[in-house]
Amino acid sequence: MTKVHEHFWNNWAEPYQNFSELIEPYRDAQHDLAEAAITALGNGTRRRVLNILDVGGGAGNMIVPLLNLLAAKRGNLEGIFYTLTDDSETMLKIARARMEQFKTIYPHIAFKALMGDTLDENFAEELNLEPADLVLSSWNIEYYPDKERKQMVTKLVELANTQGIVVLSSTLRLPPGLTLREVLMPLGRAQVFYALLSGGPTKMRQVIHSLKEITRFGGAIGSQQFPEKPTLAELEQLVKQAGLYSIQVGYHLYGASAMVNVREDGAKLPHLPKLPIAQSLAGKDGYQGYDQTVSFWGYFNMLRARDQKGK
Repeated sequence: MTKVHEHFWNNWAEPYQNFSELIEPYRDAQHDLAEAAITALGNGTRRRVLNILDVGGGAGNMIVPLLNLLAAKRGNLEGIFYTLTDDSETMLKIARARMEQFKTIYPHIAFKALMGDTLDENFAEELNLEPADLVLSSWNIEYYPDKERKQMVTKLVELANTQGIVVLSSTLRLPPGLTLREVLMPLGRAQVFYALLSGGPTKMRQVIHSLKEITRFGGAIGSQQFPEKPTLAELEQLVKQAGLYSIQVGYHLYGASAMVNVREDGAKLPHLPKLPIAQSLAGKDGYQGYDQTVSFWGYFNMLRARDQKGK
């Protein structure tokens, strides 16, 4: 990570954590990546000792969805080692504070949050990392230039053990003339409306504030000259070039995420969740042929159905 980008993430750590936890499309992306990881692990989830490595894990947003699904699959969380790495001091500060809180919820898990740049030649040795059963990288590689993206994915494979699973997600390039705000706004309006009905004015104001932060975040990324994000096709080519097996790629709910599962022994993996994309993306560059889309009312009904299911 460059010093410019390190400064960016240090400044955006807290707002990013807040809106990624509150805004449903972000939470959906985290849940679906976790679900893909647990499904791909299969019977491996029941190993007596399970080593999880969250690379570029930031503020630790993947911890809760992953461990909740793992607990449901495994029955208990004894013997779990969860290690998170990042090279933003502010992100790690938040992650460590959350891990302290999680120790009361997940008392059997050994948590670590370590500072390190994934692309450092001696990254694993310097942090004393053991080969992992699950290597996870959520919304990370898109912030690296093309050449470094390949190095990044190759490093993820090197960090996994021979039967390990590598699962990653990436924000995708939007079609020309379309902004993240325009993609998210219909879904955001539905969530604001649903927040008012389900949680009253306080929850509605929280959602509105987070949506404003997302808009500011998108503008800030552009001003920091981050690399252009990959297309879905480029992401698939990238992971193939890195030597990964059993590759699966799929869109996420609002069309700007992709997930890849990898199993090094070449075993057939279950399909990724096929979720709808925002209507504004339908038929656009890079999103042709995806027949499931969601509108304002469609998303509102998805939120309502999810709440009813959880009761």
